[in-house]
Amino acid sequence: MNVETILPLLLKAGEEVLKIYNSDFDITWKKESDPLTQADLLVNKILTEALENLTPNIPILSEESMDNLKRLESQKVWILDPIDGTREFVKKNPEFAISLGFVENGRAKFGFILNPVTKQLIYGGENYGVFYAKDFSQYSAKQVILSYSSNSPKPILLLSPSEVRDGLFQDVFWKENFSIQIIGSIAYKLGLLSIGYGDLVISARPKNEWDVCAGIALVLASRQECFTLLDFQEYIFNENNTKKHGLIAGKKEIVDKLIKQEEKRLKETFQIQ
Repeated sequence: MNVETILPLLLKAGEEVLKIYNSDFDITWKKESDPLTQADLLVNKILTEALENLTPNIPILSEESMDNLKRLESQKVWILDPIDGTREFVKKNPEFAISLGFVENGRAKFGFILNPVTKQLIYGGENYGVFYAKDFSQYSAKQVILSYSSNSPKPILLLSPSEVRDGLFQDVFWKENFSIQIIGSIAYKLGLLSIGYGDLVISARPKNEWDVCAGIALVLASRQECFTLLDFQEYIFNENNTKKHGLIAGKKEIVDKLIKQEEKRLKETFQIQ
């Protein structure tokens, strides 16, 4: 995979998304609470067509395309979420992202996260590191070196607005032990985690492979950890069932301590059987 051939595609898609974001766009609904916009479809078209031309032998699993299970026969696969956080996009909340991941032998090897509104671009992968550009329109990415230090007296925990609103983290334990920040889009949160913004991400609700693939690749590339919330195992991708219970990701010492000391609490809180 040539990173330099992928980045221009993402930047083009980001520019098109921004045009739609700043317009009076139409909204349709795939199902209740699951909106679909012109931006989702346009990014899907731009990136799937380009990837099919660049890497014709690598299947693409995308939220907005019909799943072709022949991908299960391939060691390599692209996994795309054209807009992760469409509900935030609809509300004109800039906490969403284009999320493109690359998988080999079931493992997330490389990820690209682009926020068209904030203009943040994060990309990286195994044996490559993580690179971050604060403004993709004036593209100049720098490699991220995590210091594992924070000005916050408590580890920063990034959570979903809907999960907080629905009371999934109402246990006093979370407020006592973490500084909670609420940010939309799991892909965006994982991208921020990979560049040192925050210490821990927990998603208590099921997530599809396209929601988390790029973000997990970045978290792992930044030498942090990510496990399924169901059984605290490594995430495996390109499976027949693309959905898993949830995830826990962050700095190794924090994740390991939380799982070791609070496994019972985690399972009881999130109703893990």
